[in-house]
Amino acid sequence: MIDVVILAAGSIKDKIYFLKYVFASPALIPVNSRALAAYVIDFYLQSQEKCRIHLVINSSDALIVQKELCNYSNDIDYVFVEKSRGVVDTLRIALRNINSKDQVIINVVTTIPASLPAMDEVLISDKLARNRNWSSIVPDSSAVKFMSKQAMSENEGYAFTGVFRLHVEHLARAVESINDYGDLLSVVSAVHSVHPLIFRKTHWIDCGHETNYYRAKQQLITSRSINAVQINGETGVITKSSLHKDKLRNEVNYILMLPKEVAVYFPRILGGYQEQDGRGSFDMEYYGYPTLAELMLYWDLDLGFWDEIFSGLTVVLEHFRKHPYSIGISAFMDFYFKKTQDRIAEFRNRTSYEWAGLFNDTLVINGTEYSNYNVIRSRIEERIRSLYKEQDFCIMHGDFCFNNILYDLNSGILRLIDARGSFGNSCVGIYGDFKYDLAKLTHSVIGGYDFIVNGSFRLSADRNCFTYAINVRDTVGYLADRNRELIRRFGFKESDMLFLIGLLFVSMCPIHQDAPRRQAVMYLHGIKYLNETLEADE
Repeated sequence: MIDVVILAAGSIKDKIYFLKYVFASPALIPVNSRALAAYVIDFYLQSQEKCRIHLVINSSDALIVQKELCNYSNDIDYVFVEKSRGVVDTLRIALRNINSKDQVIINVVTTIPASLPAMDEVLISDKLARNRNWSSIVPDSSAVKFMSKQAMSENEGYAFTGVFRLHVEHLARAVESINDYGDLLSVVSAVHSVHPLIFRKTHWIDCGHETNYYRAKQQLITSRSINAVQINGETGVITKSSLHKDKLRNEVNYILMLPKEVAVYFPRILGGYQEQDGRGSFDMEYYGYPTLAELMLYWDLDLGFWDEIFSGLTVVLEHFRKHPYSIGISAFMDFYFKKTQDRIAEFRNRTSYEWAGLFNDTLVINGTEYSNYNVIRSRIEERIRSLYKEQDFCIMHGDFCFNNILYDLNSGILRLIDARGSFGNSCVGIYGDFKYDLAKLTHSVIGGYDFIVNGSFRLSADRNCFTYAINVRDTVGYLADRNRELIRRFGFKESDMLFLIGLLFVSMCPIHQDAPRRQAVMYLHGIKYLNETLEADE
């Protein structure tokens, strides 16, 4: 078992001042709708070595960091720093608290590791650059040159990533002996002077400087294992590829089929769909705007921005509705009911024994007893059938949630990404049920979907008894009111939207197979909504 110390005390808001993010702690810097520390923690949890992770934070940030990272409560230990003179002093405090006797990995939270350091290795960037904003190392064969960031040298070097692995005795001796509290490089230099180290070049994902922050966001845009995403930052082109060729082809055709007044909200397709080596791919414009999910989760925005955002969403949906279509009841039922049936069966077949209690006929959720899906299935089918309205079919995005809506705060430009491209297998194209887009939006705002995906929830289980809570922001109440206004504006009932988001939550579980706790919360959340909306109608 190796100790990993993640240094996340202090504050670096002055280095990335352009972000209006809510929290002071570097651990909670937003990167593509996730907390920065979550990326670092996940890397070590998924590494081949068994790691004991220590997250070092300011005492003043303790409550909020623990709340935001509550999904990791069983995976990490906290070290609280009351007062520190700098990062080296913080490391000194950490080492005195973890009681490690062997090797230790040090990782500043602003570096998301791309590889695990070996013993006596210091990871440096594989790019040669001037060290104006960070400390650098030049590992010449004759002598290693250390260039502190305080020196502001014009000489080129390989950026010191802040990730290294040493024997705790060597590290502690160096930390206790130096007086340079502001630069972690001084620790590495002190150790190297008595115990030669290895300097290995690696890919550097740096989120601690405005120079690199947006580049890091591009590098960390990920998709499911069947997909791949590459972004060319110089040309502003994103390449998407997938083994699911039909799905990718549908996405391309969707954008190409849109009328001009709607197509303007989507990135342009560049070059069309292609196939090679069993994969489909296409190029499109890349927009670096934050998603609405990121803005809701982490940005400190005036509520006036949200008024403008919902005004923009209203205009988009009005454009969708101007293009009616006709879809029969059979395709409607397949999309809502049969898909849900199939997804729940898949979820049940792939769920481990640990979570078998999720499939009892009754579930106790937050102290209230609810009927499980199989018990209320016929009522669900009847309710879905009652929602069929021919006038509700028009252009549909198909995944109109906050994580697929980009917004530029400076210009007010709104862009949509990752359209579904079909309303079930029998209705490939741009049309579908308008209610589905409203439900997707509602499951982000009222349903808390983005908080669940981000791991911002608590869950405990005892057989068929479950307790969960979603950690939402204070602004969510205001956003929920704007969401309800939108539902009413288009002539729908909130209870119908809540019923549909219940279907969404129970049907999305198999897509999140990599996170069983998240699956459980989604399923419980969905069952709760389904029961409550069915009971309200009686």
